[in-house]
Amino acid sequence: MSEYQACFTKAMQGFPKGISREERGLLFCANAKVCSGKQPNIDAAKKFCQENPTAPKVGGHGKRGIDSGGIAACLLPRLTGTISIKELTGWISECSGKSAGVRIRKPESKSHFVKVCALQLMTEQGLKGTFAESVRMQKICNEKWKEKEAATAEGYKEQDVQT
Repeated sequence: MSEYQACFTKAMQGFPKGISREERGLLFCANAKVCSGKQPNIDAAKKFCQENPTAPKVGGHGKRGIDSGGIAACLLPRLTGTISIKELTGWISECSGKSAGVRIRKPESKSHFVKVCALQLMTEQGLKGTFAESVRMQKICNEKWKEKEAATAEGYKEQDVQT
């Protein structure tokens, strides 16, 4: 364990119980400054942390990935003639949902589709939810998934032909 980690771990273990979030944040900041050697003592570190509050961190990007097919479908009709990098960048942002443009949803997974579909079918048909009934509903929903995927693939092919 590094010197900083040992110092900070010891400091955190000494935090009093029942303190407010703000007090805990101040102690966290102050002890980080002392343990890193940026401030000589805890009092100076507390004063520094109060005078220089850190800005709250903005949430990062999720790990969901992108819908490249959806972005391509959005961009293809716009790609005519000569375009600038600035225009293309703006369109990509718009099509990927990173700006005020139309947000493209990530395709749902097959397992999620089948679960939701089976529950809807069982509710619509008033079934009790036995194992045999759920297996039958899942088979029906798997077929619906295949039909949906085929229709989506066909939609992308039609756009390729039109471009």
